[in-house]
Amino acid sequence: MKLKGKMVFAFLLLTACTFAEDFRVHKTNLLGAETEGKNQSVSVGINDSVILALPQDMTFVQGLEITIKVPKIVTEWRDSVAWSLYEDISPVPSEKRIDYSGKRGFVGTFANRLSQIIKIPLSEDSDIKEDAYSQFIKISDAQKQGFIFLRFQLAMKGAGDELTNAKISVSAKPILKNKGRLVIQAEPPEGTELKPFTTFVDGTNVNPEGGILLDTGSHDVSIVSDFYRNELRTVTIEKAKTENLHILFRDITPMIRLFVPQGSLVFIDETPVENYEMLIPTVPGDHTIKIVVGNYEIVKTLKAANGINYNVSVSMDAVVSEEE
Repeated sequence: MKLKGKMVFAFLLLTACTFAEDFRVHKTNLLGAETEGKNQSVSVGINDSVILALPQDMTFVQGLEITIKVPKIVTEWRDSVAWSLYEDISPVPSEKRIDYSGKRGFVGTFANRLSQIIKIPLSEDSDIKEDAYSQFIKISDAQKQGFIFLRFQLAMKGAGDELTNAKISVSAKPILKNKGRLVIQAEPPEGTELKPFTTFVDGTNVNPEGGILLDTGSHDVSIVSDFYRNELRTVTIEKAKTENLHILFRDITPMIRLFVPQGSLVFIDETPVENYEMLIPTVPGDHTIKIVVGNYEIVKTLKAANGINYNVSVSMDAVVSEEE
């Protein structure tokens, strides 16, 4: 281990600053965090900064996990390299800029560790847990700005070229919520306009506009309307994925289906039925159905209600018996 006496922590490097400071970096590196959850990485220098761009769609994102890996020379020069997370950065960072102003929200060093894991919550309902293996840090304006500003700098004098030229690996991935999204695509019967309907998920009234965020697993979906038949579905929600549910609404008109022998004569409310192999629309209320098969006549009544289909069937059988 090198002598600690050579270390100089300017501006109390190991404490957060409550005021904005102007500073210059050697290079600005851009690193994206994709929602697929795969690690993206970049190799940076000791006096560089990294702009960790947050995903454009934050629906399933509850936080960001940053992993910093340093070469052995950095640990040999204990506390020789500092890392800082900044807030209120200006101007907007880009790979072409090196001069910035901002407040240091958190500062740390690597001590004798070869790696550092940082977890940053980004949503109010985040359930990220603190643990002994990572640093849990809140950055107040991260989601508003759409990025996290990470800066590295040499925190001592008299370092040799091996340390000054060392490279640091930075990787980042989003921490995803244990939720998925249900999108309901409702379509009215052909040739009509969509009319109001109400959606229930697991018995709770929900607003389907823009999609419904649900816990992973199986859910019961019920869609009811005064204008359409009720629709019941069961959907399975996967983590950080969107499940599309297509609903083609059916007319609420009550329908009658007839199952009668060929050649039968059928009358509904004294009106003859020409084609009894098709569904026959009717209106709510009491109806009389008369079926004539040869010399036999059968009369039945039914009370029709909206949203219900009725099957009317006639069966004829022959009984064979033996007699001595």
